[in-house]
Amino acid sequence: MSAFEDQVESDVLAAATKLAIATPDLAKGLGKSYEAWLYLRIAAGIDGSVTACDHQGNPTSILILRGGPGYMATAQSTKANAAGFFSVANYSGSLELHSSLRHRGTSEASHEIDISLNRAEECWTVRLGGGGPYPGPPVIGLELKHYGSHTKLDKNFARALLGVAMDLNPWFGIRTISARGPGKALAARTLPVRGRYGLVTTASLSPETARFLKTYAISAYPDFSPQSRRRVAGLIRRIQNLIDNL
Repeated sequence: MSAFEDQVESDVLAAATKLAIATPDLAKGLGKSYEAWLYLRIAAGIDGSVTACDHQGNPTSILILRGGPGYMATAQSTKANAAGFFSVANYSGSLELHSSLRHRGTSEASHEIDISLNRAEECWTVRLGGGGPYPGPPVIGLELKHYGSHTKLDKNFARALLGVAMDLNPWFGIRTISARGPGKALAARTLPVRGRYGLVTTASLSPETARFLKTYAISAYPDFSPQSRRRVAGLIRRIQNLIDNL
């Protein structure tokens, strides 16, 4: 077993113990293990009340993870393998933390987001309506890429994530709309932020890719592994700050 796999196993065990759930099965390849590791690390690192729930919203000690991109199950489903989620209680309203959940875009296409923090009210609308993709952008969405440490991601990965963000919210990247009359500004409106995104990867980024992400305010977390303790803590702090300021 590699140092990466050792640390993933150790971190997942510690997170599962803190969250009072059984340790999930990680025998689905390094990519899914990487996703499950960060999913549990974030859930265990968030302040406040975080509860593992089954697909019907009931507290559970056996959290079912999605093995691949999937939809929210209907609340009436009796399938034993329906994926659960983490309920996150926040003073501004309840949130849900999901893994590999599909989101519906303006084009009606669905897009998987590896880890997404979503508004519970919208999630329940989907569940009670028969299940399906989450409508629109997440509060926070993370795209994860596990590669060898010597890999350098080109701009195609950043371009794909931007395309997803734009389909989930066509106003993504536009912060202010201004109206001008003859020789003067008439009005300006600042648009609310709907959806924040991050690219998290064990690889490095080319300068062009890093610049592309920065231009569109997509956070970049290169060289991000279980062994990079400070980077992991920094990401969790950023998520916590975003939650606190909703």
